[in-house]
Amino acid sequence: MTNRRGRTHTISAQVREWAVDELKRALALHPEVAFAYLHGSFVSEPVFRDLDVAVYLDPEVPDRKPPWQYESELGSELEAALRMPVDVRVLNCAALSFRYQAVKGHLLAAREADLVDEFRARTWDDYFDFAPFARRYLREVLSE
Repeated sequence: MTNRRGRTHTISAQVREWAVDELKRALALHPEVAFAYLHGSFVSEPVFRDLDVAVYLDPEVPDRKPPWQYESELGSELEAALRMPVDVRVLNCAALSFRYQAVKGHLLAAREADLVDEFRARTWDDYFDFAPFARRYLREVLSE
């Protein structure tokens, strides 16, 4: 697929709705995806570079691929379906700051609502427990 990542895109509300529906349909074909979020500029801004999709993979599914390989393959599949750039990230091993930003997005798919709620609550708890230390550290680094 042509690399269009440097370009920005503006699309109608109707096309946005179609893209969200298409993502939901495509993700439903992946039983290993326990839940997924659409986040980033596509959700919050009229102009976007790509669709940011964060997926949580069911830990019970055997023979999982390495996260980088899964992200690449699912991203390519979604790009082909949508004909728009898609950036996929696996939440299972993602940094806390990324997890926090992702769960503020739009829930695309959820096989088990309890798992989503548990992950979101744990992420928020961890983030807000860590935030004061991160701010203090940042102030110290910037003052040097």
